[in-house]
Amino acid sequence: MKLFFYVVTALISFAIFSAEQVTSLYQKITTPETYLSADATLFVNEYYKLNWEKGEANASYFFRWNDETWSKFSEPVYPPNAGWNELHYYAEDVLENRESEQKLNLYVDRTSPKINIIWRNLPKTWNDQFMVQANNELTLRALDDESGVRNLYVSLDGGIENSIETGKDWTMTTKEEGKHYISAFAYDNVKN
Repeated sequence: MKLFFYVVTALISFAIFSAEQVTSLYQKITTPETYLSADATLFVNEYYKLNWEKGEANASYFFRWNDETWSKFSEPVYPPNAGWNELHYYAEDVLENRESEQKLNLYVDRTSPKINIIWRNLPKTWNDQFMVQANNELTLRALDDESGVRNLYVSLDGGIENSIETGKDWTMTTKEEGKHYISAFAYDNVKN
């Protein structure tokens, strides 16, 4: 997200701002990522795949997702659905001795965090742009209802990206006269 605003100091001070999607700072993560929450929920991203380390060379491995039919494992498998998934699995040796069925619950998080823009004084519109008074307070808040926010990054006027501590908002007061912009993006705990 990129936020533009223009601060003017005159008899009536105001700032003009608009928002657009930013692509230059944000890098889409396409590698598998996991996060184990405090309540032992395993969160994974859409690139998560499962492999088995075969303990016995002649053993066969069987699995099923949720209520689907059993399949013999032959290559990495991916969770089929966003949200909650149950993986059932077991191993069987050449003499058809079968271990007891195991189960793994995991949550596939395919949703990136949302960034909320909060102004202390609500803006007005003019020429399809928003106007706010100078000395207004701007807050950016990253939210993620699935695996949670890992990091929020904010850059003011193309400056250094500041990493904001997890669970914290980024706040500034519109003071300097002129055109300014803020670039911001957030990752969740499985790097969406």
